[in-house]
Amino acid sequence: MTDLGQVFRYNTTITSFEELQYFTGLTSIGANAFNGCISLTSLEIPNSVTSIGFQAFIGCRDLTTIIIPNSVSFIDHWVFGGSGLEQIIVASGNVYYDSRNNCNAIIETASNTLVVGCKTTIIPNSVTSIGFAAFDSCMGLTSIEIPNSVTSIGTNAFYSCDDLTSVEIPNSMTYLSYGAFNLCNGLTSMIVLAEFPPTLEENSFYMVPRTISVYVPCSSLEAYQTAVGWNEFTNYQGLNCSYHFTTAGNWSTASNWSNGALPMANNEVFIDAPCQLDQDATVETLTVLEGQSLTLQSGQTLTVTNTLNNTSTSGLIIEDGAQLVHASENVSAMVKKNIAGHGTSNGKYCLISSPLTEAVDPEMSNVYHLLRGSYDLYDWLPSASDRLEWRNFKDNNFMMYPDGFGYLYANRNGVELNFPGILNPSRYRLGKAVSYDSSDTEH
Repeated sequence: MTDLGQVFRYNTTITSFEELQYFTGLTSIGANAFNGCISLTSLEIPNSVTSIGFQAFIGCRDLTTIIIPNSVSFIDHWVFGGSGLEQIIVASGNVYYDSRNNCNAIIETASNTLVVGCKTTIIPNSVTSIGFAAFDSCMGLTSIEIPNSVTSIGTNAFYSCDDLTSVEIPNSMTYLSYGAFNLCNGLTSMIVLAEFPPTLEENSFYMVPRTISVYVPCSSLEAYQTAVGWNEFTNYQGLNCSYHFTTAGNWSTASNWSNGALPMANNEVFIDAPCQLDQDATVETLTVLEGQSLTLQSGQTLTVTNTLNNTSTSGLIIEDGAQLVHASENVSAMVKKNIAGHGTSNGKYCLISSPLTEAVDPEMSNVYHLLRGSYDLYDWLPSASDRLEWRNFKDNNFMMYPDGFGYLYANRNGVELNFPGILNPSRYRLGKAVSYDSSDTEH
């Protein structure tokens, strides 16, 4: 027997066919040979097989591993479409195909074309094109990063990849064939690094929502917005742009930004008008310009991965419950903390880990307030026994506040404390409710 024919086509009960390895006279696994064998989990292709035909294993959704032997010299289209492949190996002695760098893909060696991929494929940077239906109906493929060596994507390369939510297209890309991302209607974002919009054939993005976020080089925004096919997308955002917040209001309002879009993690941001951070955000650099302000609202986190610049305590305001993550030196800010009043001598105190490198708020060292007894204020230091020792500054030298330590604080009435100064260059925690008797001096 040299060809299996289609005797197994649509066989939904067969689970394995290891016996295939003993068919030593077999030279071809023909078109549709195992089409629709949805329960097939394993088989071994004998080293006598030279060709694998059209849709030979299409729809084999439980097939997770395939090994292509040395003898195979031809692999047709749509061979593994809709399969559950997680591991693809080409025997090292095959001169026609390879799976270089353990990439979990089949690459045509002579042309450097990736002809079969799966959900675990990492495309090597020696691949120059992605072939016809290479990732057809690939189950579990959620994102794909295409290296800068690839210049074209073939017809239906990612056809009906329902789980695909994001894709990165490299600077080297010049051409997307018919239906390259046909029916990838789960896409939510796309990064296109090419300075010049790649040529699109008809239906390159058929059924892909035109409202997805498309990130392109800042200098190329207008080119994409006017290029044929690309001009159908409506939500462009620039990469490596400088974003200026120019209209007072909320960070999340795109029209408040000079680019008409929200900044991304790799963007440089300038605050040119009073801004309220009303959502979590990550940027590369951020500068609050003189006379302007950025307020981090409660519950929101701002992460600055590179440089944070602000020189006035009124320029950066961190409300109670907000978080700032940064690693810059000499950043001024006003940190706020709400303290609930306890009303009696026994009640809730607040352990405050100071966010500042130096002194606490001057209002906390007001002699008259302390003497009137409206504040109970303690400092703490780890003792030799790793216990916390508390000292009440009302009963001691209440004008002395050690730098860089925490404070145990309570007020008979509710109050908002302000901590102006230079921030510690790290994530800080401000406020932890604990109960202590105000007569205690050590715990």
